[in-house]
Amino acid sequence: MRGLSRSEHADCGRESLASRLLCTCCEVGAANRGGFKVKAQKEHAAHVASAVDDARRQPRFKLAVAIIIHSRTCGMLNGHTVDISESGIAAMLTIEASVGEVVDLNFTLPLGPVTIQAIVRQRNAFRYGFEFIATNPASELVRRTCRDLAVNQSLILPPLQT
Repeated sequence: MRGLSRSEHADCGRESLASRLLCTCCEVGAANRGGFKVKAQKEHAAHVASAVDDARRQPRFKLAVAIIIHSRTCGMLNGHTVDISESGIAAMLTIEASVGEVVDLNFTLPLGPVTIQAIVRQRNAFRYGFEFIATNPASELVRRTCRDLAVNQSLILPPLQT
């Protein structure tokens, strides 16, 4: 993969604002302009999806707490968190939430309870990704918790080999 500009991405019909990467299959498709183009677009989407996972804005930290999602379309949903970052949180839900919907999240961090608005950004089976969209006092609590988790999780050392 190589980095490229927006105009080069237009050749394969896909653009990744987060990673701006083009896979080699797209380079072939763009160069040949022939039958490879559809294949290149499909393969490029898969490659970019994996590249975006590695290009997150903030690091994620493991966090397992109960979460309540208040959805305007689905009502109240219960789940548990998987990880958190300063920009969002991942949670496991047993009931489907609508991707793109703005929801209210309620969960408790080690430093206190949080109520914050987020948008449902992604879904993979039962795992959902929420991006925080409102800045309020809870944002500072999330930021401080992430900082504490970074320190705590970096102190956990792997077992010594004997």
